[in-house]
Amino acid sequence: MQYVFLYRVFSVPCDVQPNHFVLSACALQHSLAYSLRVSELRAVSLFSAQRRRPDSNITSSPHEAVYESLLHFIEGFCILSNLHLSNDSDTSAPRKQSSTQTCTLSPSSEHRCGIMPRLNDAEEVAAHLQQYPNSKWGFAIYRCTYDSAADWTRFLQILHSRVEKSLDYYNRRDLLARLDWAVQDDPTTLDGASKDFVRAHFRSWARTAAAGEGTPHHASPRYTYCVHVDAAALDSVVNEAPQPPSPDLGGVGYVNVVNAEWEMPDRETFDYDASGLDPGEDDPTDEGEEEFEGCRLFDVGWMRVCVDGLLPRVWVLLSPGHSGWDVNYVRPPQITIP
Repeated sequence: MQYVFLYRVFSVPCDVQPNHFVLSACALQHSLAYSLRVSELRAVSLFSAQRRRPDSNITSSPHEAVYESLLHFIEGFCILSNLHLSNDSDTSAPRKQSSTQTCTLSPSSEHRCGIMPRLNDAEEVAAHLQQYPNSKWGFAIYRCTYDSAADWTRFLQILHSRVEKSLDYYNRRDLLARLDWAVQDDPTTLDGASKDFVRAHFRSWARTAAAGEGTPHHASPRYTYCVHVDAAALDSVVNEAPQPPSPDLGGVGYVNVVNAEWEMPDRETFDYDASGLDPGEDDPTDEGEEEFEGCRLFDVGWMRVCVDGLLPRVWVLLSPGHSGWDVNYVRPPQITIP
């Protein structure tokens, strides 16, 4: 059987050397092949390679030479050579991680260990919809900027196009029939609305939606996460990012994904004993992080996520039984590239 793997390097430390980067990719493709117990790896496609730069607002691409070395290595070694992996080892035994694997992979813990999920993303969505016949999937979108109706229309077109392309990869465009963005569009209350305001509004919406769609509230990320689109996010998608059908490999176009279960610690009711903090000296709302939109916690309750990969990838990652928010969270202003 032939397999084509599309995976992303989610982040690479700034000090990683090119040879370590290439070795990490080599270790990864071997690990993936053995974990799936396949005897032939016909092609491995690197969808994007990213390296974090502390002085940048986005997770930007690594040096061109590093990227080209990695891409040529994989393509030449696996595609042109038609790499055959023998079954001369016991593939049922756990395979240890290579010490050279210095990169963090997209972005679930299963992928980081070289173990692919039991179902692909589209099948995960299909299984959820089958379990809850009246349910829908997708995130509620809060429009929080009203400067340009044309830009908003274009944003929705781009979003839909990105999802179509992702589902086409799995040949599951049928899932579009039950995709619902539940766009919240009210300039009187949402124009310039903060994430906190959207979070409070969404909590109320989610309770009603979950009951109406016959789905337990915590059975789907549809009711625990929503999308906040402000002027900066809208501009990044419509005017700055590559436009479909070109992929957004650099993670330029983003939206704000808001965690509805997040709450700012209350200094009065905070359990200092359980956290090992001194109520006379420590501030539970200050973890020493650089202040961003008035918050000095590491987890600010929302993150910027690249639109290219939002669905179904992020929806699945935030679903029950998967790696979830804590594993996939990246602090703004950096952008998560699924």
